[in-house]
Amino acid sequence: MELINQVTCKELSQKMCELGFKQESFFYWWNGKVEWVHPNKRRYAKSTKIAAFTVAELGEMLPYKIKDWYLEIVKEKKNVFYVAYSGGKWGFEVMGNKCFRDKSEADARAKMLIWLKENGYLK
Repeated sequence: MELINQVTCKELSQKMCELGFKQESFFYWWNGKVEWVHPNKRRYAKSTKIAAFTVAELGEMLPYKIKDWYLEIVKEKKNVFYVAYSGGKWGFEVMGNKCFRDKSEADARAKMLIWLKENGYLK
């Protein structure tokens, strides 16, 4: 799998930066491409580049539970991922009918994090 498919796209990375997500990642968008940054140089990278978050990094940011809703990440047919918080009384309701789909698992997770931040579920 190519690196570009394992990190957030540039647009979602930019949106997360604008919303105040910490710019701490192993990879950063720079000059239109994703680059790995050596740990000793990440302090400089955070001030000049936009974090390209990996699926694992996004997983650490997503809360496991919000109110009575539990995180659910599923790979559907045709390599489409969806991220939602489900649960509730019947066990299959989706929180606020918010379910984000994308061919990239990183981007589906990023879309959910952005929605959570914009709607006051994250500080």
